[in-house]
Amino acid sequence: MQNTELARKKLMELPQMGLHISMDDFGTGYSSLGYLKKFPFHTLKIDQCFVRDLKDAPEDTAIIEAVMALARGLQMKVIAEGVETPQQLQLWQSLECEQMQDYLFSKPLTAKDCTKFLG
Repeated sequence: MQNTELARKKLMELPQMGLHISMDDFGTGYSSLGYLKKFPFHTLKIDQCFVRDLKDAPEDTAIIEAVMALARGLQMKVIAEGVETPQQLQLWQSLECEQMQDYLFSKPLTAKDCTKFLG
């Protein structure tokens, strides 16, 4: 990330406006542990690459448990991305993850269809 100090300054203003900030795709790419200390994130969204292999890869389970403990220690919420099967839902519930997203719950919707879906 270029100019992290400017980004930090701008992000620090958002919670004062009632906005919450999520770190998307945690565990991949630019999502760094250092950013958790530097920026005012409210939520960690765990990348779907960990979700996909959770059942078959014990190391992914260990990583997920550590990330969830870290997030809770920092008073952040956790969202599991890529939950597409009832088995994945059950696994995440057993790990006490409160929020999940993806095709198991709904495909992407237009604003009109979203209103109907929630209605």
